[in-house]
Amino acid sequence: MPPADMIPQVIRSIIIYMNITNAAILYDSTFVMDHKYKALLQNIPTRHVITAIADDRDRAGQIEKLRNLDINNFFVLGSLASIKQVLESAKNEYFERNFAWHVITQEQKDLTCNVENATIMFLRPMSDSSSKDRLGSIRTTYNLKQEPQITGFFYFDLTLRALIAIKNILQSGSWPPNMKYITCEDYDGTNTPNHTIDLKTAFVEVTEPTTFGPFEIPKGGKVPFNGNTYMKFDMDINAVTIRAGASVNTRNLGTWEASLAAPLNVANEAEIKNLTADVVYRVYTVV
Repeated sequence: MPPADMIPQVIRSIIIYMNITNAAILYDSTFVMDHKYKALLQNIPTRHVITAIADDRDRAGQIEKLRNLDINNFFVLGSLASIKQVLESAKNEYFERNFAWHVITQEQKDLTCNVENATIMFLRPMSDSSSKDRLGSIRTTYNLKQEPQITGFFYFDLTLRALIAIKNILQSGSWPPNMKYITCEDYDGTNTPNHTIDLKTAFVEVTEPTTFGPFEIPKGGKVPFNGNTYMKFDMDINAVTIRAGASVNTRNLGTWEASLAAPLNVANEAEIKNLTADVVYRVYTVV
């Protein structure tokens, strides 16, 4: 499971911890959310909308429509550029005390946006402290400088581990001597060659250190391999205060350990609770 598939799970943890009853979840092309529509907030009584971020012409109207649905908790999943565009498309009044904004990215740079007065929950990944020397070495050696780094290093480690697993199979003599391959043109959906290569076991047994974070791999057969194998990393959670387009204060709120159901590790409970949107009650008189 790549980081872009795992990171949205933090929204579930935030909503549970802060007891959020409504939410708009906006995302860009750096996250694939098609399969998250039903599962992300399953069995949680939170009224929510999950939708892709609109283009420049329609973005302000999109936020306005979500607000008209009585939604005042906004989550934005995307690159820092996309997050900046969404925040700058919202009206100033949408950053008042009865609203809450949570922005989540795979990038590691700082949050910047040109808004007048806002305090925003900002989440970004942190590399494993024990892997920092290797990360720097691999980045320099192979010129892996593209953002988001977490995605690049995930696929680097995954590919390297798979190649080492195949090398180990070849060296052990377990690779079939007369391997038969099939081309895309010849494949008809029913003629898949039957190989007896245990690549999964060889992959699990590889001891090569990882670059950004270690792989979480189920062992023992009790937990399914598919859907439960991912890279372990932490998301740093901060409250960023912006005044007149400049970040004036950043306060650490805690961390979240990437997992399908991990709770928030809160360092400042009072501060994080202060980011909850105020409840607004409407009183109607019937005459």
